[in-house]
Formats: sequence, C-alpha cells, structure tokens
Amino acid sequence: MHGDMRDSRRVDHQALTQGAFSGAMAFAKAAPLVVLDTLILAAIVDLARRVMLPTGSASPYLIGTLEAILNVFVFAPLMIAAHRYSVAGIVTGRMSGSLAGPIFGRFVKASLILALITVAGYGGGAFLSENLGPPLGTAVFFMAFAATIALSVRIGPLFPAIAVNADGAAWGAAWRDTAGHGWPIFFVLALCSLPFIFLGLPLEAAMREVEPLRVAGLILTIIRAVIETGWTLVLACAAGLIYKELARELLLAPPSGSASGGNGG
Repeated sequence: MHGDMRDSRRVDHQALTQGAFSGAMAFAKAAPLVVLDTLILAAIVDLARRVMLPTGSASPYLIGTLEAILNVFVFAPLMIAAHRYSVAGIVTGRMSGSLAGPIFGRFVKASLILALITVAGYGGGAFLSENLGPPLGTAVFFMAFAATIALSVRIGPLFPAIAVNADGAAWGAAWRDTAGHGWPIFFVLALCSLPFIFLGLPLEAAMREVEPLRVAGLILTIIRAVIETGWTLVLACAAGLIYKELARELLLAPPSGSASGGNGG
C-alpha cells in the first residue's frame, strides 16, 4: 500500500512552476506587510554588508559565508509564512507571526546547517580546483558543486514540513520522500529561478561599478532586494507545493494548521 502511494506521486513541472508564481502573487496580496518588511530588511542588511565589507576587501569565501548566514535570518520569516500559506492556506499577517514559538528556531537551525554545507562544498571544490589544476581540479569542483545542489534539492521539502509543524519533519524523511524525484524537483526550481537569474546577473555587474552609498548604489540595492525577496518567495511557494505532492514520511499537517504563530501576528 505504501509503495503504491509512492508510485502515484509525480512532479508536474508546468503545474508546479505556474503554481509557485501564482502562489507567490497571492501571498503578496494576502500578506503585503511581510513582503515589505522583508524587502526593507534585505536592503538594509545588504547595504550594511557592502559598506563594512566591500567586495574584494576580503576572501570571497568569507564574504559568501557571511552572506549565506545573513540571508538565513533575513529571509527565514518570509519563507516560514510562505510555506504555511502554500501548504495549508494559513495567512501570517506580520513578520512577528513567523518568529513566535519554537518553529523559527528549528527552521533557522536547519537552514544554517544546509547553508554552511553548501558554502563548504562550493568553497572546498574551488580550493581543490585551484590546487589540483585542470582537468582534474575542474572535475572535482563541478562534482562538489553538483553534490551541494543535489542535497539542497532532496532536502528542500523539510522546510515546509518544519514551517507547518509536521510530526515527521526530519532530514532523513525528506531524503526518503524525494527519492526518485530529484531531477523533476531540480527542473521546477530551475524554472522558477531563471527569470530572477537573468535579472540579477546584469544587476550584480552594475553594482560592482558604483559606490553603495551613492544614489545609484542605493537604487541598485533596493532593486537587488526586490529581486532576492521575489526569488525567495517563489521558491518557498514551490517548495510548499512539492512538499504537498511528495510528503509521506514527512507527514502533511492538517489544513486547519497546527503551526505555532501561524494565524496572524
């Protein structure tokens, strides 16, 4: 019986991608203050980082690690709220609603672990690539990079499970629930990411040419915050939909929601 349930699951790229974008729009209309608060916080934190630790002033690995850690705390409340909305229709009206109870701590802990594993995999691959030289070093780098992407894809449904306080929210359960679905999940997340990547690449190039505290620099910082907030929101909604489709051991929460601090805030 359990095997039949697994066989019936599928990841529809088109439906999930469209659902992620439409879900993000619906969430922004239902909880505009959460989106606005996140956007403002993201812009302030990014500006502070660029002023205190400009690109090129320190190791790119150090800057990348710092950005990964900061982004966890900046975007975690938005992601929790978006997961709850996409999974159970729970509207978190203010950012404080995502901070209430033990869920925020569990969510941040898991996010930090995954972020640091990703940074370590990328940094370790780059270090070995530089020291081994091509072609072996290049192969090692891509293998390490692919491994971190694969881990993120397979573990992704864990975070909606934590957000809705599902009983089975665990790393191993997420890994088993996504077994055989890694590539379909990757394609959904890639499709959701492409518009933001195309917008972000030229923006990053432009930001390296201007001082952060000049008018142009401030405008670019705000635009970057908008792109990052939108990207995070769409991916969070996509993760929630994937969780609803694939969760077995993770266990779906009831539609009424048992998530602490989920209703309003």
